[in-house]
Amino acid sequence: MTGNKDAAAGGGALMTDAEFEPVSDKITFVETGRARMAELPLEWPLQLPAGGRIDVLHLRRLLGSEVAKVQELMLAGKEAEVLALFTGERVEVIEALDQDDMIELKARLADFLPRSLRAALDAAQELMLAELKSRTGAAS
Repeated sequence: MTGNKDAAAGGGALMTDAEFEPVSDKITFVETGRARMAELPLEWPLQLPAGGRIDVLHLRRLLGSEVAKVQELMLAGKEAEVLALFTGERVEVIEALDQDDMIELKARLADFLPRSLRAALDAAQELMLAELKSRTGAAS
């Protein structure tokens, strides 16, 4: 037997805890054909003090449990810490990136943002553009 027996669908009583099959030690995502991870080769690789080198950043989608932390960091203006969560790198590595690699990282991360954060960032960007236009007298 696999999983939980639905009383409405199965017509019987709900299973007791003892009747459930054990869930594996690690929950994983089902393959859907959509990328949850990507690589970003650095145009300007980094040399680490201990002798290591970073040529590629590994980007990943967040888990639901991490979204609140990202929102908190974004509100606090801690951009490097946000980018570190998406890459698994230390904040010091993110802060050391060349400006072109930083711009590319931010552009690529848009694909990995949750819909709610993407919408919020788009709205914030629109507000910033409108404010800039009003300050400079640019036509809409």
